[in-house]
Amino acid sequence: MKHSHLVYAIRLIVLLAVLTLLCVVPAWAQQVALRSVKPNSARAGEEVDLAIQGRGFCDPAQVRIGEFQAGDVRVESDSAISARVFIPEEAQPGPRDVEVIVDCGGPEETFSAVMAGGFTIQRPPGEPTPEPRAGEEPVDGGDGGEDYDDGGGGFFDGWLIPVIVLVGVGLVALGGGALTVALAVRARRATLKKQAQVQQEMQRAQQELKQLQEQAEEGELPEKCQSGKIKVIRDKPELKPGLWKVARLKVTLYSEVQAQRDGRQRAGAHDVPEEMVKRIDMAARDKLLWGDSDKLAAEIVEVGRALAAQVIAWQAISEVGRDLILEPEIAGGEGSVTFTLYRCVGEPDWWQKVKSWQARAQAVKHFSQEFRGPAAGETAEAYRAMLEKGLAIYVANLIREASRLWDTEGVGISVELSLN
Repeated sequence: MKHSHLVYAIRLIVLLAVLTLLCVVPAWAQQVALRSVKPNSARAGEEVDLAIQGRGFCDPAQVRIGEFQAGDVRVESDSAISARVFIPEEAQPGPRDVEVIVDCGGPEETFSAVMAGGFTIQRPPGEPTPEPRAGEEPVDGGDGGEDYDDGGGGFFDGWLIPVIVLVGVGLVALGGGALTVALAVRARRATLKKQAQVQQEMQRAQQELKQLQEQAEEGELPEKCQSGKIKVIRDKPELKPGLWKVARLKVTLYSEVQAQRDGRQRAGAHDVPEEMVKRIDMAARDKLLWGDSDKLAAEIVEVGRALAAQVIAWQAISEVGRDLILEPEIAGGEGSVTFTLYRCVGEPDWWQKVKSWQARAQAVKHFSQEFRGPAAGETAEAYRAMLEKGLAIYVANLIREASRLWDTEGVGISVELSLN
């Protein structure tokens, strides 16, 4: 009777183990494991081709032998990787860990596995070879005697059924947890893939709209058209009053001689430091609120001197010339512009509306001015004085222009577009 109980228990445990394996295998499939590395040793100064066996491999992959990075890594399949590694002559003999890192296509889909001591670096020829490491002693599996006492009494009389129940519950819980993890990983991977596809579609649509906007024209559609031809019409922008500001000031150095010979070849562009641009912007606001004052005049002179010093520093290291152009950007007044796409269809041909969309519009004023570089025979002091005076006048005009835009809400200025 006790023997039949034992047979029944063994069958139940085997069945539970099989069910657990079926649940756990999907979770294992998401992990990386290493089984073998061939060859598993090389001498210092040698270059060897490695064949790595395991599971869960994805492309791209990285392979490291201790402190050495392998090259020419190829993922042959989800269970095989080939790589090539060079062992420097100065490498210290001894075991090295083998590490494989794989990227399965997402920010949270990078996995790694390590085989401790999976590769051994041997001494170069001519040096004494150290004794090989002793392998681990096999675990003693017992003397092969009987696993239970069939004569009655002992463990199986009162504890067999509770142990079977506990083992079974544990195996089922382990299998269920592994299945839950596997399903969660798969769902996460599917979500990331879907998000990447949506992002690509959005970028493609934005690029198409941008190309259409570049082709847009203002005005009416022509009366006649050729079948299949498309036309994009841009309406006049609808601007709303906004807070204007001096957003940027760019200095571009060039050579006037080169400009006369080859046409102006701009190069050596520099952005004026943000702190100086803020000083100009604040001065424009003060002029709008309080008008002209001695304080504003003194600030204009100081900004002119600081700007001249910065320009001269750039001229000293310029390789393209010392003549310069100042190009400020005064931005504000946001609004929108409507675009309409038409296609020529039908017999006789006529324009059919395909779609309309809007893009943000930002008004931008460019108030540029040119200055010459140092003249032949001109002293550095004389050029600095001329530049400081000219830049002070320019800054004063720039401040006046910016305050005028704020006062008139930017009437009659150019418009730059940015895609919604």
